[in-house]
Amino acid sequence: MSSVSVANVSMVFSERFEPFIKECPVCVMARSVAENITNPKHIDAIFNRTAKKQYTRELLFSTLADLMGQVVLGVKPSVHAAWQAQT
Repeated sequence: MSSVSVANVSMVFSERFEPFIKECPVCVMARSVAENITNPKHIDAIFNRTAKKQYTRELLFSTLADLMGQVVLGVKPSVHAAWQAQT
């Protein structure tokens, strides 16, 4: 099994996105920031740091944020529909 270095992956990744970066760098940066901000691990870490009385049982806060995001952005008509599509 061959190993792929991080440098090689970044080079291939950047080559694929080079045309987009040249044409509209702000859009590429905005999407990158949005993807990092909405990373479930980050969202759950923020919840765990700031929650006072709230706690996690079965539904992670990141899952709730994702479901609500789907409704707000019009991807799904309701939270129920978004939840059913996930399960």
